[in-house]
Amino acid sequence: MALLGIIPKNTSGLGNPVQTLQIYHEIGALPLRQVFLELNGGGKAVVGFSEPDWKLLSA
Repeated sequence: MALLGIIPKNTSGLGNPVQTLQIYHEIGALPLRQVFLELNGGGKAVVGFSEPDWKLLSA
């Protein structure tokens, strides 16, 4: 629910933040990243991305 901007009032927290980031990455960041990667035409890399290291976040 936090992804929708809805914060429940009857709970003590928003759940697992790492899982929320992973879901946002899949449904929000990856599609947007594909749009930017289309700039990499003509054999020259203009835009690049690295994959997130989820282990660092859960430590």
